[in-house]
Amino acid sequence: MSNIGAYWAERGEIVLMIDMDLTAPGLSYSPLLGEWLHEDGTNNGFSDLLETYFRGRATHPDQLHFLPPRHLIREVHRPGPNGLPQKEMPWGKKHGKRGRLLAIDAIQQRWSRHGPDQGEPSTDGEQSDPVPYLIRANLPNAIPPEEGWGESETAEEHALRALALAIRTDLENWRDSEVPSRGIDRVLIDCRTGFPELVEMTLGYLSDRMVLVAGLNEQNRAGMRHLLEALKSRIGIGEFPGTLRLVFSPVPRSDDEMHVINARKACERILETMMRTESSSQARESLPSISLLHYTPLLATGDSPLVITQPHLLYAQEVREIARWLEGNYRMSGVIENVKERLDETADLLASAIQKEQKKSSKPKRKNPVIGLPRWDWPLPPEMDPTAREAKRDALLAFAPGIAVDRDQFLNGLSWSVSMSIEDKEKILKETEEMSEFRVQELRTIFAEERQKFLSMDESLWEQLLQRFRDHQMDWARLLAGQEGVKRFLTAPLTGDHPHQNWELWPAYWIANVYDMHDEFNDAPRLALLLDKAIEAAHGDPNSLGQLAVFLKTKTQDMDRAEELYQRAIDADPRNAINLGNFALFMQDVRKNMDYAEELFQRAIEADPQHANHLGNFALFMHKVRNNMDYAEELFQRAIEADPRHATNLGDFALFMETVRNNMDRAEDLYQRAIEADPRHAHHLGNFAVFMETVRNNMDRAEELYQRAIEADPRYALHLGNFALFMQKVRNNMDYAEELYQRAIEADPRHANNLGNFAGFMEDVRNNIDRAEELYQRAIEADPRHANNLGNFSSFLLANGKREAGLTRLQAAFDLAPKERELQVELLFYAATHAPDAYPRALAELKERIQEGCRSPGWNLKTHVEIARQRQDPRLELLTRLAAVISDGADPAILEELPLWQEA
Repeated sequence: MSNIGAYWAERGEIVLMIDMDLTAPGLSYSPLLGEWLHEDGTNNGFSDLLETYFRGRATHPDQLHFLPPRHLIREVHRPGPNGLPQKEMPWGKKHGKRGRLLAIDAIQQRWSRHGPDQGEPSTDGEQSDPVPYLIRANLPNAIPPEEGWGESETAEEHALRALALAIRTDLENWRDSEVPSRGIDRVLIDCRTGFPELVEMTLGYLSDRMVLVAGLNEQNRAGMRHLLEALKSRIGIGEFPGTLRLVFSPVPRSDDEMHVINARKACERILETMMRTESSSQARESLPSISLLHYTPLLATGDSPLVITQPHLLYAQEVREIARWLEGNYRMSGVIENVKERLDETADLLASAIQKEQKKSSKPKRKNPVIGLPRWDWPLPPEMDPTAREAKRDALLAFAPGIAVDRDQFLNGLSWSVSMSIEDKEKILKETEEMSEFRVQELRTIFAEERQKFLSMDESLWEQLLQRFRDHQMDWARLLAGQEGVKRFLTAPLTGDHPHQNWELWPAYWIANVYDMHDEFNDAPRLALLLDKAIEAAHGDPNSLGQLAVFLKTKTQDMDRAEELYQRAIDADPRNAINLGNFALFMQDVRKNMDYAEELFQRAIEADPQHANHLGNFALFMHKVRNNMDYAEELFQRAIEADPRHATNLGDFALFMETVRNNMDRAEDLYQRAIEADPRHAHHLGNFAVFMETVRNNMDRAEELYQRAIEADPRYALHLGNFALFMQKVRNNMDYAEELYQRAIEADPRHANNLGNFAGFMEDVRNNIDRAEELYQRAIEADPRHANNLGNFSSFLLANGKREAGLTRLQAAFDLAPKERELQVELLFYAATHAPDAYPRALAELKERIQEGCRSPGWNLKTHVEIARQRQDPRLELLTRLAAVISDGADPAILEELPLWQEA
């Protein structure tokens, strides 16, 4: 225990060790123990806490007599090179975080002495309370029971659980005197199992995880068998690997000797015979985790924890392994490497099993999601008879004759594996006919090891496990029964079939089913049922409610219900930055309630000032909505400081510096950083392409970026359209341009800009008047307020003899484009050419614009000049020169000699 405690303290954690071994309290006499941290607890140990409790039970059984364990804590000093305590050398110094190792020792022979703390006789002959700070409180009427506990408890068991609850609560409230924000990270308890009351309290009520240390001899094997039988009433089926670890110690260094091997096998046989059968799969539950602790003479000759003084020893390595199991943070590297080496595959193998522990909240009692998985054949139709199932099994596993293996057990292990992709599993099934018996046994070992590791993972990782196992189970259902298997997987819990019953308390399970039902099947009634189940399971969980709100907004467009769930999520946790930021976007984009959106953005970054995504979104809000460019720039800067490789923020900031600040060097640097952070970010690749085309005039680089953008997202309509325009105007590659235009409008049939540009292409390049008119019509229908398309369509109609329709579109364009100066020049030219009576001031306004320097370079006005020629318009010379000035870059001085221009 002291070795594990020292290992954690050296990593910077605050660790408390409690010595409850009252017959051999070795920790209590450690030379590393220092003074008591609380003056009232001096010379008291855990035996005093128990004495207080039991004396009180004898006299007042309806009360809890409680000595707070935080008063009994002593400091444990780090050993120096000579093994003596060294107070000036703190724990965790090498790791950059101050750790502490604390202890509550077992006994100080306190009751054999006489003194003021003994308690003086009272006047009525009864001895007073033994300690002056004793807490006496009525037993709680209802102690929150663990699942399935408490219903048949005796009064004594109820009282012991009350004591355990009080101990846990008291220690949870302890705070470091030097850093008040820090509490105890981990508690280790040493308890010999010969004391029934202590066993009841520690193994039943105090411990989250237990380590049983036993020798390899027959006496120890018998004791192990009895304790395991007792623990079956405490540990549910399938939960042994996550709750109990067996450590065989001491084991001689020559553990390859036959008598040692036989002793270990005898222990394992005992364990195997004691394992129960899971009702869902009819498979025997996995064994508890097993470790060996090899003997080293240094244990017998010193008091220093070898895990830090001699970390290279095999013993120290084994202690670290046990410590990692107690943490629940098992890296799957061993299992992964076995799979890679034995199967020569490189599938995605739970690359991130270790993540930052999530904050625990009040949730229903849940089991490890690895427990209770159904048999391999579950996705098959329920009406399939046993003979047909056996035929299916034999078809899947075509082992060579003579290979002795339980095929159902093998398929169970394969179906439950998540360190293999579904492609890995299909490959194994295809190779079974060629497999040797040795390889079959290797795979069975991998399945067993993997399952045991996952069953051992800490509760904080269970939700990640659930998501991974769920995806693999759905893939297995697809492998066995195709889409029908997937549909049954998603809908089974709605029809009374509960193949994954342990998952149904988790909102993540229902949320995943909701998404998959939406994406895989067009089944609105069942989707609605799954949504109801997901919302019910989410209850007051802010993260789940927020995820469901996002689903309703993005997938079903049920905005009213989405808003309700966002509001519930924020009510449940008013400082949940993710929900606040998402709700802000909802208010901005959906409800157009900009004041509330701004408030929510502000609250989101107050809740998490380093949340790069929300900082970037708020910057865009300030830019696009509030037109507050200084604050927008500040927010962009904060966003990329919070996450210098956030591709979206880098690209958005680049566009801001280009279009708002006109700082092209800074913009180019940000664009480059954005695509380095995410080389396949189609949006920023396309924007950078436009930048290189229009700002840097680097057409080769622009073409490369356009190509990368549409390779990254072949259906990104905006960049397909921009690339089409590039190929038309810059590369003069009309065939490829037409192909790109076609792909762009297939990707987004209502993209008004692409439709308008394609219409112009069909008009000017292909001379396909009917197709051009159809595309113009579609562009206007997609966006009736797109001034540029209206102006171009008016030009098209006027050029093709549809004067009245053209003038109608012309007026609509005038109404929508008062600030678009280049477009205004074109529109005034059309008005002056085709309807001087309707627009008598058109020529005068056109003169003002030209004198201001407005032009529309490259635009084809010759068709309209030709119409004037055909009409024998007396202003033909003026219109011809005007067209040259507006679109061809001619000097406006050529207009000055014309009387009509002088009079305008």
